[in-house]
Amino acid sequence: MDDLKKVLKFPSNRFNFYCFVSSVSRRCFRLPRGKKEESEHRCEELVTQIHVSTMPLLGQIEAMQETTARREEAWAGVERSLNSRLQEAEAKESADVENERLLGISDLMS
Repeated sequence: MDDLKKVLKFPSNRFNFYCFVSSVSRRCFRLPRGKKEESEHRCEELVTQIHVSTMPLLGQIEAMQETTARREEAWAGVERSLNSRLQEAEAKESADVENERLLGISDLMS
């Protein structure tokens, strides 16, 4: 620290010191700026690569969604058919029970 004080006592030394510090600081800031630009470029490349690399997966997902939608429609049709058959069977059962009740009443009367 004493050496630095001695150097800074003389105006010409101060000027040289400030020039040195200025030069070093410019180099220090220039290096990270270049690294920053390099990093930004790399980031853009990665974003593009991610988009390109995910396209096949997106296609597979869309195909699976379409298949699932078709299967869902098919199962809904099966469910409607079974519900209709169930209602018909319940109606027939109800009619048969009523017929048996009426036959039971007519047998009692005879």
